[in-house]
Amino acid sequence: MDMKKFYDQAFYDAQKQGSFRSAQKYFAFLWPTFAPTSVIDLGCGAGTWLKAAGDLGAKRLVGCDGPWNSQANMIDGRIAFTPVDLDGQLPIQERFDLSMSLEVAEHLKPESSGQFVKSLTALSDVVLFGAAYVGQGGTNHINERLHSDWASMFDAQGYGVFDLFRETFWNSDEVDTCYIQNAFLYVKRSSPLYGTLADKGIRELRNLAFLNCVHPVLYEVARKKGRSLRQKLCRPPGQLMQSIRKECRKVLPKALRK
Repeated sequence: MDMKKFYDQAFYDAQKQGSFRSAQKYFAFLWPTFAPTSVIDLGCGAGTWLKAAGDLGAKRLVGCDGPWNSQANMIDGRIAFTPVDLDGQLPIQERFDLSMSLEVAEHLKPESSGQFVKSLTALSDVVLFGAAYVGQGGTNHINERLHSDWASMFDAQGYGVFDLFRETFWNSDEVDTCYIQNAFLYVKRSSPLYGTLADKGIRELRNLAFLNCVHPVLYEVARKKGRSLRQKLCRPPGQLMQSIRKECRKVLPKALRK
């Protein structure tokens, strides 16, 4: 199958601005606790998240994607691009401080899911991972799963999941909603970062089913307006937040409305 019909230049161009802005916000939040100097991104797109990491001081930036992507498409010359088959076993032996993959795994073959998690964990003790939730919809989404399904695969590799970002960014109008909904930090339980997070009072989430929560107001907006979850999530963040606030005002007591 010619995958470039799905992932052409227009596909990547449409994501760049929101993706880079979101990456800046998430990494600015993460860096005081964990500042990786080497980062690899599986399904890197144009390299927006790698650029954000490089701007904060990461020195080794490696982007991997399918052969339809290229070095010329990277938005930062510091990124070393490598074409790979993300459905298969990666030929990369190097270890990194952070491996990541965001809004990518839903494009992979369902039977490749376990191998993809093994690829991410083989690359680093710390993984930033997020994939489209069930019903999100999108270009060639053939492998949408519950977040708890992915967390169970990471758990089998000895990685605990930290719901690190959602409480802070849940109502942010500066982060694309797909990242707010889907991104989690996975940490190997034997790694130093696992202990560092515990010392800060940040604990591994043990009730994996809780990962599957979706903002109730988002669902309510979609239900009332007859929109799909995909349509709702892909609205510009400012427009999305305006709708959320409008719905909140409807259900809150008058004394609490602003």
